Amino acid sequence: MADFRREFENEMGNDYRGEAVFGETLSNHTSLSIGGPADIYVIPSDAVSLKKCLVFANERKIEVVVLAGGTNVIISDRGVRGMVVSLKRFNMIKTLNETNDSAELFVESGVPLQKLVNHCIENGYSGLEGLSGIPGTIGGAIIGNSGSFGQEVKDVIIPLLFITMSDSITSFTS
Repeated sequence: MADFRREFENEMGNDYRGEAVFGETLSNHTSLSIGGPADIYVIPSDAVSLKKCLVFANERKIEVVVLAGGTNVIISDRGVRGMVVSLKRFNMIKTLNETNDSAELFVESGVPLQKLVNHCIENGYSGLEGLSGIPGTIGGAIIGNSGSFGQEVKDVIIPLLFITMSDSITSFTS
């Protein structure tokens, strides 16, 4: 693991903004407080740093597990072999376009779903009421197509941007 650590630190250099912890106990990052250590737990602060982590892992065939809020997940006490990427710093909500009857928001994947619902309520935007009270982040809600009261996340998202393991940004429209 020492060689892996040195290799990661050399590869990331000064361009990496964020944290990297080797052997981090994942129970510290899950709502159920269970889970063993990750070989490496990274918390990138921006998209460039996230991309560097994904490329590093891809080039070395290291398994990657993405973790944002740590809700609705159970991690083995044996931990995770590979890289766990936390998206908790990806927490920006920005209004891109607003008209009398609609609003288009840019929402990063680490935003807690309840924070997004509250943001919409505070700004007079409707459409997310059925997602109120669901734990987790918007990224997790998209992956699981969370919903309740007849509403699902897929009903309110337009395009998604993904950073892929192969160093590209891909767009998806529902």
